[in-house]
Amino acid sequence: MAKTKNTEQAVAEAVLEQPLEIKVGSETYHVAPPSIATLVMASEVISLFPKTDMSGLDAMAQINLSIQKARDFGEIGRLCAVLILGAKRAKKQSSKCHWWSLRKRERSEVDTLSEKILNELTPTEVSSIILNILYQRMEVGSFFGLITSLNAVNLLTPTKEVIQ
Repeated sequence: MAKTKNTEQAVAEAVLEQPLEIKVGSETYHVAPPSIATLVMASEVISLFPKTDMSGLDAMAQINLSIQKARDFGEIGRLCAVLILGAKRAKKQSSKCHWWSLRKRERSEVDTLSEKILNELTPTEVSSIILNILYQRMEVGSFFGLITSLNAVNLLTPTKEVIQ
């Protein structure tokens, strides 16, 4: 029987920065601690998703539209990989020189993990990973509060030019 965590346990894990482990295929990854750089990278990936308006559609039409647009959501694996690896590891490139090629092939850890995620995880698992990391681990609420307060400060703009 699986143990369920209450709110206090989840908060304690986040405050104590206990590592969250995600298994993709045969490998286990430790989720990076939250950072603004990771949120920015995740936002960049999300901005590549196509805009779809499903308002006013019945359930079957929503399913049909989802299937039609699925090819445009390949970046969802990349989003998941960025959230798991974090900004520091996501920016690193690995160089591999193959014996059949004289040039090195650049492939990031994000590309490798993204491909694994798309090929080995179910949509339910990907959804669970993204929602868990994004909303529970990445402190999006704190980030939202910071951005909101900074926007409020930015509202104080001059209404007239002062001529000197």
